[in-house]
Amino acid sequence: MPAQPSRTATALSLNLIMLLAAPLAKAQTLPPYAGTQCFHFATQPEAQWHYYMGTAPATVDADRDGIACPALTQGIRQEGSRIFSNQANRRTERFTLEVWRVSTTDVYLRIKSSSGLDFTTRSFPSDREAREHMRTYYQNLLN
Repeated sequence: MPAQPSRTATALSLNLIMLLAAPLAKAQTLPPYAGTQCFHFATQPEAQWHYYMGTAPATVDADRDGIACPALTQGIRQEGSRIFSNQANRRTERFTLEVWRVSTTDVYLRIKSSSGLDFTTRSFPSDREAREHMRTYYQNLLN
């Protein structure tokens, strides 16, 4: 069973997401849900991002405390090789979107910010599908 995130770490992640994503959520038409249940997300910060952005349903916060999928790990995947990276500044924040390949059928994204909002996504079966997910849900960080 993955370690439970501390309330302080979860609150910090939630505050960063709200601070960084607020202008983005208001400025776009929402894409379809990135996932509808906690097992669709690899990490709690990934679930929290989508919950706040409106690309995950309210059901990922079952107890309605503002924290999505608290049982998921806070961990960052480290395996594989980075095959793509792009950075941009949004006000005082620097965002980096990366594509990592573990094998030809295990590709994931890593999203990083200069204020510590770092998370990795679930695996995708190909580089093409990982990049499509990146364009759909995270490209606005680079615009």
